[in-house]
Amino acid sequence: MSKSELLSLPLLPLKNTVLFPYVWMPLTVGRPASVAAVEAVLAHEDKELVVVAQRDATVDTPGPEDFFSVGTQAVIKRMARRPDGALELMVQGVERMVIIRVEQTESYLRARGRLTPVPEDRDTETKALHRAIIELASRAI
Repeated sequence: MSKSELLSLPLLPLKNTVLFPYVWMPLTVGRPASVAAVEAVLAHEDKELVVVAQRDATVDTPGPEDFFSVGTQAVIKRMARRPDGALELMVQGVERMVIIRVEQTESYLRARGRLTPVPEDRDTETKALHRAIIELASRAI
């Protein structure tokens, strides 16, 4: 797939956190629309979705205007269902995605967007920050 093609993937909103490309992250999914989005993803072999941060974590039912414009294409690597109906996921960020439009389906949101590479900064400060972020994310997992 070329970088200029539009993707349409189920959207998984995150409160108070951001998923970066190449990072693994455990997530607990409990909101009905989010559970529906994950179940739609699991019905396909590639198990891809878009993970994006909400602008306001206090909004329980976010709409298209409640998200930042850049998210992360991710793949669900593991899933377990809890007795209360919530899902425990392990996702891996794949690549940044600029979200052009958020669409409502019957039970969940879909994001249409374009993959975009991570900016390439080669100075020593950027490299040190990158290593620190990867180390912190690894500890969090």
